[in-house]
Amino acid sequence: MTQFASFDSTIAAPAAAPVTGWYDTGAVTYLNLPASANLLVVTQAQWTAQLAGGLWAVASGALVAYTPPVTLPTLLQQASNALNAGLTIASTSSQASNGTYDVSAISQAHLQSELIALLISGNTAFADGTSTVIWPDVTGTNHTFSTTEFAAFAKAAGAYVAALYKVLNGTLSILPLPLVAIV
Repeated sequence: MTQFASFDSTIAAPAAAPVTGWYDTGAVTYLNLPASANLLVVTQAQWTAQLAGGLWAVASGALVAYTPPVTLPTLLQQASNALNAGLTIASTSSQASNGTYDVSAISQAHLQSELIALLISGNTAFADGTSTVIWPDVTGTNHTFSTTEFAAFAKAAGAYVAALYKVLNGTLSILPLPLVAIV
């Protein structure tokens, strides 16, 4: 009654080769087993341990607990995640404006509509005709911006989003910092 762990023997030491299968020849008759180079005989204690779960590998001819390597996100994935994470604004003139703000496509469209209204009004009124706008941060906390404060916020958000899109388009290879100081 021999029990085996199968693995890829072409993975060179000292790297651990993840176990790809378990075989108990005493309990099951197998028509095909992996090549003998890809099988490690395991003890009853090791067999019982693997039944409890966890990941296993073969390293230097021994069965060992296995932790898969961490796969880091690519630069493109990081840029895409940053668009969904928001931009932190720190205002030197109005600490009430400090917060982390959504910069997703929907927020960018809203921001553009308010900027167009400001442009048409000569920087005196928002889309609803008022001189202030209430803008929520990612936690849902509302912040009141004057036309001047909003213009600074919009410029910072625009620069951040533009830099992220340059990363996504392959023309920039460094992520912008998700924290911007405005006046």
